[in-house]
Amino acid sequence: MSNKKNVHLIPQTHWDREWYYSSVNSKAMCYWSMKYMIAYLEKNNKAQFLFDGQTSIIDDFIEFAPDWEERLRKVITSRQLMVGPWYTQTDNLQPMGESILRNLEIGGKIAEDMGHRMNVGYLPDSFGHNPQTPQIMRQVGIDNFTFYRGLDPKKVNNKLYFNFIAPSGDEVLGVWQTHYFTSSKWNTYEGFMKTGYKNRGTTGEVTVESYDERSLGAPIWITMGGDMRSFKPEINDYIEKFQDDKKYNFIMSNYEDAIKEAKEYINNNNVKIEKYEGELRDSFTGRAHRSIMSARMDLKQKLYELESSLIEVIEPLSVVAAKKGIDVPWKMIERAWKDLFKTSAHDSYGGCVEDFVYKKMMQRLVDALIITRSVETMLMKLISYKKRTSSKKDQAFIMNLSPKPYTGPYKIQMSYEPEEEGEKFSEYSFELEGKKVEYHLNDRNRKENYNRTLDDVILFVEDIPPFELQTIDIKYISEEKTINIQKNIQNIFWKIEVKNQKINVYDKRKDKIYDDVFKLISDASAGDTYDHSPLDFKENEIQLKNIVNTKVTEGNKLKTIELTYETKLPNGLSEWKLKKKTQTQKVFLTITLFKEQLIFNIKVKNNCDNLRLRAMINLGKKVKKWEHDMQYFITERKVDFDKNIDWKKVDKNGDKWLEYPTNLSPHQKIISSKNAGVALITSGSKEHEVINFNSTSHVALTLFRALDVFSRGDMAYRPGRPSGRPSIAPLAQLKDSFLEFNIKFITNDISNVALYEQTNMFSNKAFYIKDSWDTKNPMEVFGFEEEFYIGENKEFKLPFSIPEGLSMKALYKDPEGKFKVRLLNVTNKIIKLDDKKIRPWKLLTVEI
Repeated sequence: MSNKKNVHLIPQTHWDREWYYSSVNSKAMCYWSMKYMIAYLEKNNKAQFLFDGQTSIIDDFIEFAPDWEERLRKVITSRQLMVGPWYTQTDNLQPMGESILRNLEIGGKIAEDMGHRMNVGYLPDSFGHNPQTPQIMRQVGIDNFTFYRGLDPKKVNNKLYFNFIAPSGDEVLGVWQTHYFTSSKWNTYEGFMKTGYKNRGTTGEVTVESYDERSLGAPIWITMGGDMRSFKPEINDYIEKFQDDKKYNFIMSNYEDAIKEAKEYINNNNVKIEKYEGELRDSFTGRAHRSIMSARMDLKQKLYELESSLIEVIEPLSVVAAKKGIDVPWKMIERAWKDLFKTSAHDSYGGCVEDFVYKKMMQRLVDALIITRSVETMLMKLISYKKRTSSKKDQAFIMNLSPKPYTGPYKIQMSYEPEEEGEKFSEYSFELEGKKVEYHLNDRNRKENYNRTLDDVILFVEDIPPFELQTIDIKYISEEKTINIQKNIQNIFWKIEVKNQKINVYDKRKDKIYDDVFKLISDASAGDTYDHSPLDFKENEIQLKNIVNTKVTEGNKLKTIELTYETKLPNGLSEWKLKKKTQTQKVFLTITLFKEQLIFNIKVKNNCDNLRLRAMINLGKKVKKWEHDMQYFITERKVDFDKNIDWKKVDKNGDKWLEYPTNLSPHQKIISSKNAGVALITSGSKEHEVINFNSTSHVALTLFRALDVFSRGDMAYRPGRPSGRPSIAPLAQLKDSFLEFNIKFITNDISNVALYEQTNMFSNKAFYIKDSWDTKNPMEVFGFEEEFYIGENKEFKLPFSIPEGLSMKALYKDPEGKFKVRLLNVTNKIIKLDDKKIRPWKLLTVEI
């Protein structure tokens, strides 16, 4: 038997569906790449290729070559062509955890149906990874994770293999690729021997000897390929030339076999490997783009809206409807999911694409949202059939799709034609079970085609029971709400005062004043679609102070104060450099009190080039650390982390930070400081940090950063080459985009359980209003035989009670056709459900 170490050669391509070209371009490239590759694999049964671990390429290819489907299936079944487990190569820090997991479930099912799913957690180019990645992998039966970006090699003793441990306790074998991209010179044997064999002495290199030194004795692999690189037969052809090598046994292979052999070696030889816990966001051997969350914020808000619509409305509503015997269009829902995944690939979600690609992505998201809104309308219409047809009143129907009673804002949309003379109304009147429902007009009199007018109405509802249809009677009245120009509002919990251009909050329960609680801070945006960067390291911030308008509306329980900021700011980098201010920027802020709830709503349309705008929330004291949620977890960070790092210093491995280690952090919806006793529930932005400002700490929530280029080089925060093509991106200035953000300010109960129960506060919610339609949801215009689709319309309830501390993350039908509920233990204690013990931060998926 040979004692030579196995070297698995893995021909592959990393397939960006869209980047500086559109998905239409990549579909064409896929067609021309696939046909030749399939034909070659059919004739050469030892040849192999990895098509980037995603199955969207299957859809893309079969769309234009349906007659090749069976030939494609055969080379996947034989494991010559590796696909899956993903639908697309997802960003692993920005999407909701459910979105990432569903990408695996749907992508994996497609691969299995085509003959084989690659059993590898493969994300070679995503810009960092969340701490719960091992648990997400384990949820779909994968016991490993291989990646390129985000690792500080020192944390795993500069080794290729380590034990990656999630907060839930789930473990996978971490397999670090020092790079996924290798030289095209390797298409020849001579080129490989010249640049891919010998150790060159750098951490990030991909060479046989370098990998051997860091493999802990285990077999190694060498990836051979790069971005959008077509199948090259030469690699398969010259494999025989390696057989005389005295040290290594070279084999044509794939990640599945390579990792399986490495794992067996580590287990059989009791090899001690390093343990790694936490996120992967360091940029020592590859850029992690820590501030990518705030580029093209209009695109990201559309992504957030679609994610929320699918996970928090459409799927649970569809399960309720299906259990009632109502016809559910599952393929429509799958189409919306796929459109989301296509826009969730790391470059797409990041927004680091050319402008013309961005426009196509936005239209894709709009189309998917039309699908979800249509499904929501029809299902709510069918569920409400009996109540609706037995009443002649104008009514709205709503349903709380979470497992706990709901109190708080509930957004609906009123759509109508302009009133006839004598039928004009000024306000609405809403009643639920005979009790008045107070509301706020979030956006009024938006004009639509077909002579329609739209009003965005936020109802403030109380104790709406789970999964039960609720009927709200609507009246149209001529009496206008009382509006005054006083500058304070209060209830038994809070007092809000606007004084001397500052907003002060008095917490009556804690007898504590939060002075200047909300601020708007701007600075120069001199980065690109990948990263924020200032012009230099000298702070040059401008606070928006000029409040020019104040309007107060007071109801019984609902009280609002509306403020308009109007400030002159620099317009473009040249004005920031010269400290000129020529452009007026407006921001609209509404502060709402409803019972114990205190909510800030921010609306803004950008007028300034190269502007970053942040909302600063005063925590009331100085803190050293804070917490925020990530996918299925709440993590902790240190304030001023970035201030204590010499980021240009070379370490013992010869590495240094490739970009400034900014403390900007990716959250989902929760930001809190246990030490300060303050928490925020947010929507509209997933980027923030906590900074010391004056004498207290503040949450700095990025609202947007307007920028002018797809990619640029030699930035203050990211020296060196551009990360993409250095082309202009005028649409990234957000001049035509209307952005909206929400922040709930919490000081009473900031436990994990309480915070997770409120994360759906600003999400889309299910509603139906008879005869209310618009051009993006014209379903009410068309009549159809409702009774055909209704079924028995039985009552729906979950078959078990959810214990305190378990948060419902999904209620859905999986790709196998099974109805499931997914729960997350958000406490630090083990929770029992029947005979199951659920560890802290552990997911439990139950079939219902």
